[in-house]
Amino acid sequence: MTELVELFLSAIDVIKAELRKSREGVYELAVIAGLVVCAFFLLVVAFGLIVAGTFIGLVNSNVPVPLAALCTSVLCILIAWSLIWFGRERARRR
Repeated sequence: MTELVELFLSAIDVIKAELRKSREGVYELAVIAGLVVCAFFLLVVAFGLIVAGTFIGLVNSNVPVPLAALCTSVLCILIAWSLIWFGRERARRR
């Protein structure tokens, strides 16, 4: 009977150790996910500033506003297409 109790207690110790390890992994994953989300939002803001700067630069260069909007939209489409293409190529390599 004592051996059974010792076996049960050692199993509990193993479970506790595994939970400690998994907590560390979950914490690291949460930190990494937070950093990725923060970087994503900063990247979106950066692209927004690039597009706004392009639009303002074109308007200040005496380009008509509709044409400046068209050029800026084409720039957005090219950036989005290049990001999609890059993501697909990376996914294919895996």
